[in-house]
Amino acid sequence: VWVEQYDYYWNGWDYEQVDNSYWSTGDGGDDIFVGGAGGDALYGRSGWDWLDGRGGNDHLDGGDGNDTLIGRDGDDTLLGGAGDDYLSGGQGTDGLHGGAGNDVLVDGVGSEVLQGGDGNDTFLIAEDATFNWFWGGDGDFNGDPNGKDTISAERLSFGVAFDIDYRPPDWNGHPDGYAANAATRAAVVTDSITGAWVTSEGLLSIENATGSNYDDRIYGTSGDNVLMGLDGDDELYGRDGNDVLEGGAGADLLVGGGYFDTASYSRSSHGVEVDLSTGLAMGGDAEGDTLQEIENLRGSNAADVLTGNFFHNRLEGLGGDDWLVATNGEDVYDGGEGLDFVDYSTGFASGTSTYQVWVEDGYWERDQWDNSQYWVVTGGHYETQTSTVSALTITLGGYGQVRGVDGTVSNHSFIGIEGVIGTAYADSIGGGASDDTIVGGGGADYLYGGAGADTYVMYRNDGADTIVEDNTGWNVLSFGGDIKFSELWFGTAGGANGWLDVGVRGYSAQARIGGNFAQRNNTKIKSLASHDGGALDLGSIDFGRGGTDGADTINGTTSYFDLIAAYDGADYITGSGTAWEDKGNVIIAGRGNDTISTSGGDDQFAFDRGDGFDTIIDAGGEDTIVFGASVTAEDVIYQVVGNDLYIAARNASNPNLTASQAADWIKIQGGGVKYMVYDGYSNTLMYESLNTVEYVMVGGSSIDLRKLDLAWTQSVSYNYDYAYPIALDLDGDGLNLSAVDSSEVVVRTAGGGVSRIGWVGPTDGFLAVDRNGDGAINRLSELSFVQDKPGATSDLEGLRTWDTNGDGLLDKNDRDFSKILLFVDANQNGRSTAKELRTLEEAGIAAINLGGVATGQTRALTTESFVQNTISFIWADGRTGEGYDVALARRVLGSVGYDAGGYQAEWGAKDEDGELGRLSNDPKATAKAARIKAKKGLLEAIGASYDEVKAAAQLDFSDHDRVDASIAKRWKKMSASEQASWLTGQETAGKVRLISAGQAEANGLNAAAKARQDVVEQGYAQAGATVAASGPGQAAAAGQAAGPGGL
Repeated sequence: VWVEQYDYYWNGWDYEQVDNSYWSTGDGGDDIFVGGAGGDALYGRSGWDWLDGRGGNDHLDGGDGNDTLIGRDGDDTLLGGAGDDYLSGGQGTDGLHGGAGNDVLVDGVGSEVLQGGDGNDTFLIAEDATFNWFWGGDGDFNGDPNGKDTISAERLSFGVAFDIDYRPPDWNGHPDGYAANAATRAAVVTDSITGAWVTSEGLLSIENATGSNYDDRIYGTSGDNVLMGLDGDDELYGRDGNDVLEGGAGADLLVGGGYFDTASYSRSSHGVEVDLSTGLAMGGDAEGDTLQEIENLRGSNAADVLTGNFFHNRLEGLGGDDWLVATNGEDVYDGGEGLDFVDYSTGFASGTSTYQVWVEDGYWERDQWDNSQYWVVTGGHYETQTSTVSALTITLGGYGQVRGVDGTVSNHSFIGIEGVIGTAYADSIGGGASDDTIVGGGGADYLYGGAGADTYVMYRNDGADTIVEDNTGWNVLSFGGDIKFSELWFGTAGGANGWLDVGVRGYSAQARIGGNFAQRNNTKIKSLASHDGGALDLGSIDFGRGGTDGADTINGTTSYFDLIAAYDGADYITGSGTAWEDKGNVIIAGRGNDTISTSGGDDQFAFDRGDGFDTIIDAGGEDTIVFGASVTAEDVIYQVVGNDLYIAARNASNPNLTASQAADWIKIQGGGVKYMVYDGYSNTLMYESLNTVEYVMVGGSSIDLRKLDLAWTQSVSYNYDYAYPIALDLDGDGLNLSAVDSSEVVVRTAGGGVSRIGWVGPTDGFLAVDRNGDGAINRLSELSFVQDKPGATSDLEGLRTWDTNGDGLLDKNDRDFSKILLFVDANQNGRSTAKELRTLEEAGIAAINLGGVATGQTRALTTESFVQNTISFIWADGRTGEGYDVALARRVLGSVGYDAGGYQAEWGAKDEDGELGRLSNDPKATAKAARIKAKKGLLEAIGASYDEVKAAAQLDFSDHDRVDASIAKRWKKMSASEQASWLTGQETAGKVRLISAGQAEANGLNAAAKARQDVVEQGYAQAGATVAASGPGQAAAAGQAAGPGGL
């Protein structure tokens, strides 16, 4: 490596010519030293050095750093020093010493001594017949306590056979002191195919061995060895000790021998499936392998399936989403990285636990002094015992126990495990602090996920489980196999703190979630998910309502988030009870031709194949149709017929049928109308919206219906952007900023266009200027200061132009201070009366501080009114108050709303003018309020055009004080809840944003839960478990037509 600080020597030349025999030393950089034909002494010192001796008997000393030392010709001495060094002696009788660090020492041509020193060193065998010594430590017969050293044949071009525990008989009493020492061994390397002798290497403190890329046969010692075969069909024999055998690619024979041995596939580029109980080995580097006397498995960095046996096993998954199949014994399950599962469903399926017990062999001896007895151990053996399994107890991140009816216990440890599959018996399975996935399996299980976002997976034939959870994480109850939403039954009991029961009709599977409704709008199970399908958000559900298999009429509860399960039959379902509301519902209409009517909340409608013909009548909110596992995204088809939208699952037998012709469909009344909203001044399309259902969730993905290219029926209207006044909080209770839909103030342009506008409460005030000189504030431009500075994007920028002395304050020292008025719209009609309009001095305001602090709110973040900057003002008595540079949203009369990102390019500080007035009656709101009494007329009222709504609206542009004059006094006497009810705008705006953001978060969390269940499904498939339609567990049992508790 060339760096700025270096020394370069070549053939005896530096800056002046020197003799060919010399010594040179670097000064601590990364050096390149190349010797000449003579005997050179090259010292690298610190840094990463390259020392090349060339000819002659050289002395190369790398010093600190990761160095490369090459001796070449001559009898060379190579000292690696500290660091991970590479030493190659070349020809001649060389001495190599790696020093501290993990070094590579290469055997050359000639008799050599290679000494590794401290660290994990590797000695590479060369194809020469000369005997060499490989010393793993310092050659003092004390071993290498600071490393494990390896002899490797990886550079040989043929398969080899050698035994690193072989000691020639004639070495005992050998004149060479090293050969005579009992600690040394000899690796007699032969050709594994022909048996021809290749070379012999003396070994001292060499624990590990690596073969070639051909067919090798390697034998370990009685200690702990790591034997690697690389490519080829290898045979690795560990003998005694806790050995690690890694055959690499090829059909390998791995024989562990005594103690606890590990078959490793850590270098496999593909996942492996290995079963110690059957000897099965397939996939990746495991393909064709035979394993004998192996107790532990180490997988690859891909997705593995590892199964132990009845010995004490350690299964390590490493990277990838691994499936570790549990068996009896004192086992350790280490998943490593990825989503890893431990599966107890197959290893204990028979109900009999088979395990090995170590029994010591020996005899009793009596002490000659005190005549006491003691046991003399002479050896031992394993005995196979059996027990009948009674239950499983597990806490992920800790320990687990498999208990037998006879009291026997097998302890299991868990490291990096994210999911567990229970037995067919009554298990107790607990999660850790992370996101866990738990499959109870058969039996009445007790499941508790603990902290994190946990997923519980249920199959048809599972048992009756109890789930204990908190409500802090996004917890999901997911259904495996092909379970449909319409197959589920529900039950509730216990009131506000009661439980939720969920089961599969006609089967034994059910789960009880205790205290699910303990916190209103914050359930413990946040989502019901169908594997390979969509997910229903239950996080805000308050109560449940249920039907029968007949034709039911089911009304949800007004002002509550309801879960409604109608089961079979032609049902009529109303989500909101008897009045208009903005609470969302989760509706599982079930099989049969159902009619579903909902209102302004964010509703979810579950649908599967076989559910029949359903009709949805919806009038607001962001609504979603959620398909179950029986439908994929490619199956969903759409058709607009008149004003209606049909959504169906494509018929497999006749894929050319349209949605309205399919065997099962949903018709959304009015759902085929797309509302096109244009800028009222530039005639530019601002946004598009639907007034009914906006989304379809299928296969875990969300489809925005508004973005589909369908033959929509279009409804065109116009909008007029934002207005930018300055508002002051006069009573110190904060700014009461209403949303557009709850404001009664309207703006009428010169062309006759009418739009609603967000407004402030009756105790807040606007800064205003009587620009037309009529003594009143009755036009939008009279509230705006943005027009006073070309290019301004907020009123605060325009207001600063009134600061004529430039001191940052707007006060009596400024020329036109007296022209700025305070408008308090006490009657909320958008126009000033005499008593609502005063100068700042008359209102007791001495100055406005024009500094301003940006809130960070922009139009890209909301579709409602918002505060751009906060300012302050000073009362005449020295008190300070809060002021707000606001952006008041404007919406064309009759608009159904719009999405926040739909027309950002058209937003600007335009502040177009218009006359201010009051909307006395909104026909759309009236139609919504009367929705139960006029169901048939609702669609026409909701779908009315702008012109129709405008014609039916009652507008007041007079200067009369039509609102009760005592409204300001009553406001002061209202409680906080009454004020919130009266001014619902801020709450409404917040709720809309919250639900939209929450739905986005729910989609992400459900996707994570689905990914975890995907591993469950894939694990069952890989492990050969029978999932199919019923999943693991007991045989099917008769279920209930409807759940307990009347739901």
